[in-house]
Amino acid sequence: MSHKTFLEDIDIAILCAIFRSHGRKRKGVKHVPEDRIKQLIPQRFHRRFKNALRNLQNLGLVRRVKSRTYALTKYGFLLARDYFRSGQCDCIS
Repeated sequence: MSHKTFLEDIDIAILCAIFRSHGRKRKGVKHVPEDRIKQLIPQRFHRRFKNALRNLQNLGLVRRVKSRTYALTKYGFLLARDYFRSGQCDCIS
């Protein structure tokens, strides 16, 4: 089974937020601060943000670069790109 079946709406929102601030290119890894990710996702997800980010790390889709900075892994980038192309990232501002 793929990770797509296990992801909740908040996980998809975080992946899309990192992907959007990543610049949609795979040239080098873009490190995104935790505060910036939180700004991009809808307010209703803020309460579960920390747990969802930890869940994405455990699944291997997001990695922690520094203390409060995150980046997409290769598989996380591909999955976020699929969500973006299919139009599931519309909730991101």
